[in-house]
Amino acid sequence: MLSPTEDFLKNTLSVFQTILERLQYLRSLRGSKQGKYEHWGLSRTYGPDVVQKMIAEVHSYNFLEALRTSLLVLWEEVQESAREQNMDPMQYLDLLEKDGSLLPKNLQGGSAKHLDSVFAALREIARAQHSPNPPGS
Repeated sequence: MLSPTEDFLKNTLSVFQTILERLQYLRSLRGSKQGKYEHWGLSRTYGPDVVQKMIAEVHSYNFLEALRTSLLVLWEEVQESAREQNMDPMQYLDLLEKDGSLLPKNLQGGSAKHLDSVFAALREIARAQHSPNPPGS
């Protein structure tokens, strides 16, 4: 039998190809009930307290992973996800940044400022990619 974390990673989170998609999904699990994570199937199987703790840990891990990921890789993820959702990269970045809710409850040593700087850099890349006169031309 799988542990709750293994179950979640294997049967749910593994369908998301990018770290940004995983963070977006984890944000969607944080319901309106005081920011608690809601996952009906896992809560039914393992109990709500176990699921809260487990998803919070997975969210923190993925947040830190995003901070450790190179801008080149993140930019490729932004372009791919934006294309899949019929958006331009700037619209996708807007979607990701709404409410600042990509942040987990426990930052585990990461920081909101670091994530803000990552998004600022991605926005600059998006502007440069879509500028009629890219820098250096």
